[in-house]
Amino acid sequence: MDVGSCRFVAMNRFQNTLNAFTGIDWQWIGADNGQFRTFYTLPIQRLIDDSTLDNEPAFDREHEEVSFWGLYYSPAILPWGDNGEVYLFGLDEEDVVDMATRDREFYTAGFRLYREAKKGSFDYRIELAYQWGDSHSSTASTVDLDHFARFQHLKIDYTFDTPMSPQLLFQRRR
Repeated sequence: MDVGSCRFVAMNRFQNTLNAFTGIDWQWIGADNGQFRTFYTLPIQRLIDDSTLDNEPAFDREHEEVSFWGLYYSPAILPWGDNGEVYLFGLDEEDVVDMATRDREFYTAGFRLYREAKKGSFDYRIELAYQWGDSHSSTASTVDLDHFARFQHLKIDYTFDTPMSPQLLFQRRR
């Protein structure tokens, strides 16, 4: 599934097998085209048969101990005429008998402001996100590590009003 700018939640389009989820994805679009979306998913764990000789099929399944959820809101248009969105995502992962994990619990909160590109004008994209939580140092460890990260993206450009529409661009990511 794709959510927002697709920086944090996006379909893998360039691999042989797609990631799959079992869950609920609820989307609402208001009369003014404002959007709200919430989802709760259990990622599918691929089960690979150890024996290549008997070629028996096995169904993949989800583990209830791994969940990924999110809240996303995008008003139709901001008061000054541009676009924006806010989001909160969560990942909760715990060990199970047949799958050792790092017992991660992460939360990511962020927002994005942007103006669509038009010939003969400036546009921009600003996105800030913060992530916090904890995890074990390895799958064999029970030592908790605190986690904090941030993401910043700024892009300002001018699209020239000429036949090929070249852009002059300033961009910074951290």
